[in-house]
Amino acid sequence: MKNVLKLAAAAAVFTSLTAATAFAGNSTVGTVTATVITPLSLVQTTPMSFGTFAPSTTASTVDSYGNTTGGALWFGGASPAVFTANGTPTTNFTVVSDSSVILSSGSQHMTAALTAPSITLVTDGAGNKAFNITGLLSVAANQAAGSYAGTYNVSVHY
Repeated sequence: MKNVLKLAAAAAVFTSLTAATAFAGNSTVGTVTATVITPLSLVQTTPMSFGTFAPSTTASTVDSYGNTTGGALWFGGASPAVFTANGTPTTNFTVVSDSSVILSSGSQHMTAALTAPSITLVTDGAGNKAFNITGLLSVAANQAAGSYAGTYNVSVHY
C-alpha cells in the first residue's frame, strides 16, 4: 500500500510539472469580407427580325442581317436581336440562349438557328453591356405567306 501511495504522489507531482510547463500558442485575428453585387438585369432593346422576303421554288435561308441563299428575295427590315445587361460595373458574364426558335403563322412553321456571343462579356463602368443574338431562318420551298413569330429564352450567367 505504501508503494501505491508513493506512486500516486509521484504521478501527481509529474502531472503538475507537466501542466506548469505548457506554453500558450501565438494568436491573431482573422478577417473576412463579402462583396454583394447588383444582379444583372436583361432587357431586349431590339427584337430579332428576318425582315420581309419572298420564298423561292427551292429551300432557302435568310439571316438576321438580310443575307439570303437559295433564291429567296429579301426586301428589307432584318436585324439581329439586341439585349442589354445592366448591373454592377465590370461584371464578367456569359450569354446562354436557346439554340433555335420555331416561328409560326397559323399551322405553318419555320425554324431559325440562333447564335449568342460565345465569349465572356464585361459590363462597362456604368454597369451596362449590349450584345446581339443572330439567327439563320430556314425557309421551305414555296413557304406559305404569313406573319411568323416565335419566342426564345436568353439568360446571363456570372
